[in-house]
Amino acid sequence: MRRVVCQLDEKLAERVFRLASEMGISRSKLVRQALENLIEEHRQQRVAQMKSGYKQMAQTNLDLAEETMACSEADWESYEVKLLEGESG
Repeated sequence: MRRVVCQLDEKLAERVFRLASEMGISRSKLVRQALENLIEEHRQQRVAQMKSGYKQMAQTNLDLAEETMACSEADWESYEVKLLEGESG
């Protein structure tokens, strides 16, 4: 394991000492567990944000697909002609 040194104010240090004693674990183990919990909580929040973003994009993509499907055959032919003109022009 690597050693990491950090400074705590008196009040927080006392809370850490007291809780570690109550739990019957070392202060180092308490801090490790607290950091692991914090990191996992942060990861879960990021995953939730990503899921939300994907769901929002899914609705946007569905709306665009429906809008595209509403185009007539003549609209598509006109679009293709403009694309071809752009390539040759």
